[in-house]
Amino acid sequence: MKAVRFFSLLMSVSLLTLPAFIFAQSGKKIEQPVPVVEAVAPKTSDEAKPATQLVIANDFSRYIEELNKLGSLKYRVEKAFNYGGDAADSQKFAAVMRLDEATYEYDWLTSPNKKFIESRLNAKAEQGFNAVQILPLSSCIDGITLDSDRVAVPAANEALLRLTKGDVFLLERRNGKTAKTKEYKVIIGKIGLGKSPTTEIQTALDNVPAGFQPFRILFDKSGTFDFAVSVLLEKDLQKENNEKVEYRFIKDVNGFEKEINTSASNGFQLIVGRRIGLVKFALLAKVPGDAVSYILIDADKYEKEMAKKVTPANIYKGMFLGDTSCDEPETKGGKLVFAQTADANKKFDYKFLKLSGKNLYPTDGDMVAALNKLLAQNYRIRDIFYADGATLILEK
Repeated sequence: MKAVRFFSLLMSVSLLTLPAFIFAQSGKKIEQPVPVVEAVAPKTSDEAKPATQLVIANDFSRYIEELNKLGSLKYRVEKAFNYGGDAADSQKFAAVMRLDEATYEYDWLTSPNKKFIESRLNAKAEQGFNAVQILPLSSCIDGITLDSDRVAVPAANEALLRLTKGDVFLLERRNGKTAKTKEYKVIIGKIGLGKSPTTEIQTALDNVPAGFQPFRILFDKSGTFDFAVSVLLEKDLQKENNEKVEYRFIKDVNGFEKEINTSASNGFQLIVGRRIGLVKFALLAKVPGDAVSYILIDADKYEKEMAKKVTPANIYKGMFLGDTSCDEPETKGGKLVFAQTADANKKFDYKFLKLSGKNLYPTDGDMVAALNKLLAQNYRIRDIFYADGATLILEK
């Protein structure tokens, strides 16, 4: 009998509310996770509120609760991400929220079937909710048992069989308005013997209706050999955009950076990227831009690699999502992407602020004060990523 942890429960279509995202292994004591950073109490005026707030939690339901508390106080999620596996002591959810002029509500969804992601996102869009972040998750199914007539599965293969992967969509609604402002499309490419997700996705991208733009690369493993990579696209219904864009989808193991830069030399700008295991995916678009080539540095080695590879003329472009595994506190293979441009006169300064670590938990006052000090110096938040814990990259 399989003892199924949180992700299989998460992907159950009948699940409407979730008291806790993390379930302990069978026979282990269940400890109630507590968010590291609590929401602030209401202030008398917006001027009296801190410009930013931090939320870091190891329980997803409390994480959403904290986002909604701050959202009601006119704080909006600027950057959010998660790291670590599915155990209560390894997984964390983090967000940086900025004071705004409106109030915000937060919700989430996933799908028990990748084919339903598009319809479920559009159903939420009909209620005024839009996807603002994608949180990749991994979990394991405990207690794999084999039939008496089957040969025992080697340990490495058993780990693969136990592994489940998917994504959770963080949704946002402004001022409680229910008007639909976004429309979503999902392109699915199956991975397996005789199947080419690159060809399947590229063919679909070549025929995408005008106005739809890539938002994220998704990944799904819901069955023993059921692997799929997908591209999520969104259309802003408040903007008229009939321009047809040419896209290029790349899948590679070795030579990935070279492949991206070959496309960049032909006028393609990097849009999104992601790593699953040793496989890397990227999507580029032939749109106006100033990138001549790209530099990819390991997120968990940013201090050393920034000094070696990045100059003041390089511009931060975004992050390739890393991979998570079961019971692991680290996110593997994340990349910070910088662009070399034709304009050598552009100079940028970058600062990094560690929010938490394996054995480091922030205090609300210390982290908010440090962040607000940098923002007062005209730095802006560019991303939040994993480097021995949650780390912010800021740019000026």
